[in-house]
Amino acid sequence: MSEATQTEYTLYPARAFAGGIENPSICELRCAFVETGPIGFAKPIARGTTENTIVAAAAAADFIGITRRSVTPASSAPGLDDYAQGQPADYIQRGFIWVTVDEAVTVGAAAGFDPATGNFVLAATGEAIEGGVFETAAAAGGLALLRIV
Repeated sequence: MSEATQTEYTLYPARAFAGGIENPSICELRCAFVETGPIGFAKPIARGTTENTIVAAAAAADFIGITRRSVTPASSAPGLDDYAQGQPADYIQRGFIWVTVDEAVTVGAAAGFDPATGNFVLAATGEAIEGGVFETAAAAGGLALLRIV
């Protein structure tokens, strides 16, 4: 039986991953079950219809947090980075988290999200996140550090 062998190594690990928490000691982390899913990592979420459940957020008024990256989720299919329906999902309500942006963002810009893609945009472009501010700049398709207060 043969096993895959890693043959290339990078000098430094990646700076960030979508859904990675920048400083766990200052974030407010919660857990709830995915009511309808799957829900990917670093996606805006809302309360579900039953106690202790979440769904993908459709509007700013429903927004309660952002799913965080996990190394042990029961994904919806092999190789996918998401939380499957019925599985527990970690999310942050306050703190710093890396997210994928659909447009260029700048340091200090107010943050929002696009319900159609589940990615993040400037507040003026999408659903504004109350207390959401980009802490790093990023080009469209890149990762930006988002602070929620």
